Amino acid sequence: MNGAHWLEKNPEYAKEEFRLTDSEVETLRNYKPLSLAKFWDKMTKTRYKKEVSEAIKLLESLTNEKYKITESVSPHLYNDIHYVFITEAKGWNIHKGEKNKNKLQYHLDLSK
Repeated sequence: MNGAHWLEKNPEYAKEEFRLTDSEVETLRNYKPLSLAKFWDKMTKTRYKKEVSEAIKLLESLTNEKYKITESVSPHLYNDIHYVFITEAKGWNIHKGEKNKNKLQYHLDLSK
């Protein structure tokens, strides 16, 4: 949702922050939330994954140390993001009444 906000309010910032081309910015500004989520998912698996791999290789070559993953993304964040996509009108405050986010079990199906 942050990406959608910047695409609408400040396209130049979105272009720089998400490393997009002018053409991508113009196209993405018209995407609906689920289509935009699919685009970010694809970017994560392609362009961003390649950038991260290259950055890790550079760090390893500069430090002579092997990179190890020490943390993982919280499943609560994944649930929050998904819940916002399916309840767009209510926004980020959707969980204000639920203190235990472990009860929230959602799955974002990007294949549709």
